[in-house]
Amino acid sequence: MMNIRLRLRLLSYLLVCISYGVIARTNLVGDSPKVLIISSYSSEVYWNGALARTLVADIREQYPAAVIIGRHLNADMNPLPEVVDNVIKSGMWEIAGSKEKQRGNLLHSFLTVPQDDCADVIVLIGDEASAAFGRLVPELGIWNDVPVVMCITDTEFQQIKYPNPMTGVRLQLPVYENLKLISTLNHNLKKLVWVDNDYLSARQAYAAVKAALPDVLPNVQLERLISTPQNVDSIYTCLTAVHEDVAFLTLLWNISDRFSMHSMEQLHSMFNAYLLSPLFSLSPQSMDMGMWTGGYHIPIPEIVNRMSNLLVKILQGAEARSLPVERITKGESVLDHRLLERYDLLDAAKLLPDVHIVNEPWPFYRWALTRVLFLSLLALIIGGVLLFWAASWLQNNLLRKNHKRYCRLHDRLQAIYKRAGIDFAVYNEVGEQVMSVVNQLEKGEERQLLAKRLQQIALWTEEDSRQWLAGHTVLKEITLKADSTTLPDKRFRLIAYRIKGGRYAGHLLVLVMDITKLQIIADERNELADFLRYASDTSGIGVMAYKLHAEGAKKTHPWCKNLGENYSPNAISTYQHVQSPYREEIQAWLAGAKSEPFNQEIIVDTEGNLRWVRLILFINTDDPDLLIGLNINVTKQKEEEVCLQEAIGKADQARQDKEIFINSINHEVRTPLNAIVGFSTILSLVDEENEDTDNLKTLILRNNRLLTMLIDNIIELSEVEAGSINFTIEPIKVSELYEKARDMGYLSLYDKKLDIIFEETTEQVIYTDKAGILRVLLHLLSNAIKFTDKGCIRIGMTRTPDDRFYCGYMTDTGCGISPEEIENIFKPFYKIDSYQQGTGLGLTLCKALVTHMGGSIEIKSELNEGTRVEVKLPIPDIARSSGQVLSD
Repeated sequence: MMNIRLRLRLLSYLLVCISYGVIARTNLVGDSPKVLIISSYSSEVYWNGALARTLVADIREQYPAAVIIGRHLNADMNPLPEVVDNVIKSGMWEIAGSKEKQRGNLLHSFLTVPQDDCADVIVLIGDEASAAFGRLVPELGIWNDVPVVMCITDTEFQQIKYPNPMTGVRLQLPVYENLKLISTLNHNLKKLVWVDNDYLSARQAYAAVKAALPDVLPNVQLERLISTPQNVDSIYTCLTAVHEDVAFLTLLWNISDRFSMHSMEQLHSMFNAYLLSPLFSLSPQSMDMGMWTGGYHIPIPEIVNRMSNLLVKILQGAEARSLPVERITKGESVLDHRLLERYDLLDAAKLLPDVHIVNEPWPFYRWALTRVLFLSLLALIIGGVLLFWAASWLQNNLLRKNHKRYCRLHDRLQAIYKRAGIDFAVYNEVGEQVMSVVNQLEKGEERQLLAKRLQQIALWTEEDSRQWLAGHTVLKEITLKADSTTLPDKRFRLIAYRIKGGRYAGHLLVLVMDITKLQIIADERNELADFLRYASDTSGIGVMAYKLHAEGAKKTHPWCKNLGENYSPNAISTYQHVQSPYREEIQAWLAGAKSEPFNQEIIVDTEGNLRWVRLILFINTDDPDLLIGLNINVTKQKEEEVCLQEAIGKADQARQDKEIFINSINHEVRTPLNAIVGFSTILSLVDEENEDTDNLKTLILRNNRLLTMLIDNIIELSEVEAGSINFTIEPIKVSELYEKARDMGYLSLYDKKLDIIFEETTEQVIYTDKAGILRVLLHLLSNAIKFTDKGCIRIGMTRTPDDRFYCGYMTDTGCGISPEEIENIFKPFYKIDSYQQGTGLGLTLCKALVTHMGGSIEIKSELNEGTRVEVKLPIPDIARSSGQVLSD
């Protein structure tokens, strides 16, 4: 029995202790818990700020007296780790409420903080906040016992281990969902650009996007833009300058004016006007500014609801370790209706399931209902006002009628006076003002022009008073000086006359009109007329204008001078000095009043003095009755044209003389040259032979041949330029061209030991002018041997890939040509080496022959490396149509 009682007593004590512990824990938190919220990013990051603000509002709703301290680590700006640690520590010290402790060593102070001074719960928002808090674990001391609620992504949550009691919300980064959303909206996407700052979460998100992109968008190129405070405006410029087939994606980066030279209003206008590509985000963005197209997001209310439930449970005494970590994977697609319309993505977005489109225009029935309600309310207000006016009208009928009549009269008079721009005053017989109406005049002007007494009016004289008393009208203009030198003086016209009837009979009515603008216009018109007159006199261009159906004309002095007429300002020109048939053409044009302008050069005869005049007459399109004329003396230009034509004729005659001379020298030069060559040949056949005779013979023969080649070059060039060579298209065997080139013996002529290689070609027969192509080949071969001392010369023939041209080529291993000399190499008589034999006409003759044959020639060379010459000649239709060259 004692054992049973003892057991019951011990059980009662145990239940009391447990109840006391629960009550003590509950009282420890109470109604004013301490909550420390550490956010990873700056307050400008929409997801970060909205999540923190909503979470604080939920805590306030449960615990109005709660002490909530918030800190932003600004991790998206990449601060130093020491700065981040100090931000977290400052939040801890602020929630502890002891400024004296802050002055001590932070490490030892954390260890000595009483349990009551610590926070009841710590909230970490974002991966950077959890990583930074984990870095401070060795320094936290008693803070390691504070429960922690975190909101982070899957990867970061698994990597960090904390001694604190911990729970929280784990978010799945919606990479695949956003990529699928982008691919569905834009099938023509070519490039995806990642835009964000360089911080932990952004790097992880970019790596996830880079890994997932080949699976979802295999044909899309991925680029990356790293935003820093120094290049933020460059990033904005890149966003507004790309093509429509590009999309932008980010994690938390937002458009802000923090480091920009532009305000948010300017950025908003710039993006609305120039943004050509959609902006998508892995996290929610503000959809009010019209910049973000949207994306697939985990809703902020869902995250806040889960975290609030965990916080309330912990503050009510639950162990953080016992609360499971909640994982959120499902989100929703949020898109902006305005931007979908701008990028032509609205139709594709409407086909997506579970998509939330914001900023949609109201449907018609809602618009109509709103309009009906507004008009009904407006009708009720108007009806009430009308009823009130009706009641007032019944009570004050006569007063209202008189008042309205005077108001209408006053309004009409005011409208008349304001439109007319006239102010007036009435003066009695003794000069006192009895009434006035002033609309335009300023106070100072009114005191001078419409003064209280007639005698105080500016520039009013006794003679004006006598004229008025005699019944005459007084008309005068008055100028008032401006107060500033930058303003023009004002001019007024004053009219005073006696009123003959009515209530104010015998009184003086003084009208004042402001004519400043009229005077300015008149002055400008006079200045323009003077300028036109000066321009006409200076340039010698005559100007005339007159109405076709009126008398009189306006013209300048040069008009009459150019036509040989005496100047008369208003007389119409008779064109009496214009020679026939020009005078008859002018009169016929004037009689017909044609719409096409008359524009001819005419001859004016003034007492035997002939001059050429360009005459232009036309009808003004705005005024069909206005005839405008212009004329100018062009005699000097005509004389210069005659001189120019004479010079051209002389030059043409000189060219013809030169061609005749060159053609005639053909016979005159060849006759003695043949004699010299013949006798030299006979000398070479003398029987007496010795070493000197042999050398002399060789030199005579070589120089005779060179001399013949030089003369032939000159004669051939003259024949080509004179057009006396006729080209005949005929089939030519390429092997015959090679044989003739080999038989010329240019190697012995220039005493060279070179290899001349004729490369094999499929072109066995070509169609072109036989003499012309042989001349070009021999000139190029002679030139190549002349400037090549060792090596070889290769000659070949092919066709161009388009089967339009024969392409003959010759390469050597000679001295080469510099780029500066290639530009001049085709000029006549141009020689690279003045000591080399020749006239410098070989390449000039080659180009002339190839050009006349319808082809082109091109030289490619490097100094000391050799030269390649390519000659292209057109393939005639007969060769192209056959599709096959003739067999050998």
